[in-house]
Amino acid sequence: MRPWQEVLAKSMLSSSMDGTTLVADVAAACGLSKSHFGKAFRRSVGMPPHRWVVMRRLEWAQRLLGDASRSVASIAAECGFCDQSHMNHVFLKTLGVSPGAYRDKNRAARRGRWPEKVPATTSG
Repeated sequence: MRPWQEVLAKSMLSSSMDGTTLVADVAAACGLSKSHFGKAFRRSVGMPPHRWVVMRRLEWAQRLLGDASRSVASIAAECGFCDQSHMNHVFLKTLGVSPGAYRDKNRAARRGRWPEKVPATTSG
C-alpha cells in the first residue's frame, strides 16, 4: 500500500467510526479491489481494517471514560459499538478489564493510588 493510500484509508475509516463507511468504498477510493485492499492494509498497518477501526474505537472510549459524568452505555454508543455489552467484550478481550474497572483504575491513578504498592518480601 502506498503512503497516500494508507493516509486516505485511515482518514476514511476514522471519519465514520460508526461503521457506515464500507471497506469496498475505501478500497475503491484507493484504487484497489476489496481483497487486495485488505491484504495491503494488513501489510502496511499490521492488522486488518476492521481490527484497526475497533482499536480506534477502544482508544476513543478510553479517553471518554475519563469523564465520570458519562455513562458507559452512552460512551459505547458514541464510539460506534453496537451496545454496552459489545464494548465490554472488546475491553475484556483486549485490555483484560471491563470499562467500569478501567475507569476505576484510572480514577485511582489520577489520585496517586494506582497501582497499589506490594510490600517487599524478605527471604528468611
